[in-house]
Amino acid sequence: MHHLNNSLRFSASDLVGHLDCHHLTALDAAVARGSITKPKIWDPVLQTLVERGLAHEREYVEMLEKRMLAV
Repeated sequence: MHHLNNSLRFSASDLVGHLDCHHLTALDAAVARGSITKPKIWDPVLQTLVERGLAHEREYVEMLEKRMLAV
């Protein structure tokens, strides 16, 4: 969710989150407006998954570039 030009822009993930929990939408909107800050949760397993995902994406783009494909 992003706050742009005095309106909120929703992503597909925001809509799915709203179906699961309407309160989550209110919290996300408050974060987007700057009323509250998003909590910082550090999970070493999640951090490892993020790093592996970014490495995979980087390697995939490099492979596409080596094949002279537009990225």
